[in-house]
Amino acid sequence: MAGWKITRIVIILFFSSLISCAGLRIGTTTSVSHPPYYSGKARLATKRIAHLPIVLDKRLQKSNFDDKRKTVIQPVLDEMNAFFKKLHLSKPLPGINLPVDDAPDVFVGSEASDYSPVTYAGDDEKSRPEMIVYKYKPSQKWKEALFQRAEAGNVDYFLYITLGFSDYPIRQKDLLGRKELELGTGYSISVKWLSSLDTPAEVLQVCGALLDKNGKILRAGAEGILAKKTGFWLSALDVQEMLSPGDIQKFLKSERRNDLPHKPLIWQVALLNLVTQLIQRPDLLVK
Repeated sequence: MAGWKITRIVIILFFSSLISCAGLRIGTTTSVSHPPYYSGKARLATKRIAHLPIVLDKRLQKSNFDDKRKTVIQPVLDEMNAFFKKLHLSKPLPGINLPVDDAPDVFVGSEASDYSPVTYAGDDEKSRPEMIVYKYKPSQKWKEALFQRAEAGNVDYFLYITLGFSDYPIRQKDLLGRKELELGTGYSISVKWLSSLDTPAEVLQVCGALLDKNGKILRAGAEGILAKKTGFWLSALDVQEMLSPGDIQKFLKSERRNDLPHKPLIWQVALLNLVTQLIQRPDLLVK
């Protein structure tokens, strides 16, 4: 597992260096301390909102080491897209058939994560942000394709949502030493007392952006669904546990928010909250 993780880091750094050397589009980064993990504000002038199909995020799409995890995630993507339509908060439109690097990108998670597209450049570790929202605008070709869909569909705004992995920090909850993992809007889970605060938890999350029809990102953020908490002894060895295909398959099919009426599936609550946070409909949030 450790060797696999090192290889993954090398791949991520390789793609990051290619982007940097090519002088491509530069993203913007915002620090966020606690959930909700969002950046940007949008006052929608109309209710003419559309959404593109939910897809895997670009880091997961490019990964050559996540084939088994992608296999168990794909059926859930189909269920998410069906659920998305039933929300009736936006109009479904076909996806944009362009290379993944042309699409917008949103990363939410620990800045120190292997998944993070940015690297902290400061000297003061105490000022290092724990969580960031990174927004990377789409290419001109992608913007033009989006505008064509807007004109044909008579819409003004688009929701672009992805499913992928990130790392979230484990936090000290109180002076008694209790710890927690804050996954999203009104949702946190307890963490064992011996868990290290220095080792983040891998999280499966829905991440997304609200764009205007010209392709400008107005608001972006994410909601965590499932986390893998590293045990004490592995964290002492600086090894991070990762979500297995079995973890993902079992959790997404059966785990529910028992604290909420009707006990909805956790991923359904996360997706609903992501959409309502992006379009800024606090009256529809589920907490």
